[in-house]
Amino acid sequence: MELTNELKHIESLQSALMEINATQRDKYSWVAKTKDCFVFTAEVDHFEQENNKYNHTAGEFRKIVPSLSTHLSSSAFYVRELYDALNLTFCMGLRCKLVLLTGAINGTNCGGIKAAIDEGDWVVHKLIGSPVEGYEFHLIRINPENEPEAECLSGFL
Repeated sequence: MELTNELKHIESLQSALMEINATQRDKYSWVAKTKDCFVFTAEVDHFEQENNKYNHTAGEFRKIVPSLSTHLSSSAFYVRELYDALNLTFCMGLRCKLVLLTGAINGTNCGGIKAAIDEGDWVVHKLIGSPVEGYEFHLIRINPENEPEAECLSGFL
């Protein structure tokens, strides 16, 4: 896929979410929502690069979310919240948005959180695993000439 979308650079995550009229349940939530779709974030400078791969030109983002023990209740809640939003988006074939982050808590860049909005529409192309076992998801940017279809696998609902 050729580069189809420019990035709109914004000073912070909260400013980026305001720009697209999205809200988070709380400031630590890993997912936001507009009136029409979920908004996912990609930490493009995450220290675990092998588990967080973003390719703007190809229009792809892949993330592996490790399993978390139940005693980490707040983190486990956010892992489940993200999974539920991905699962709904995936199974319903809904479009979503992607906000790119650098300088977040797991990032390698200093100087605070910076954000960029990929103004294209994305879909969850693949979702494998569960919050208990860990999961992997792939988002792909929609190419208007060849829109992908997400297929819900049994057992995900």
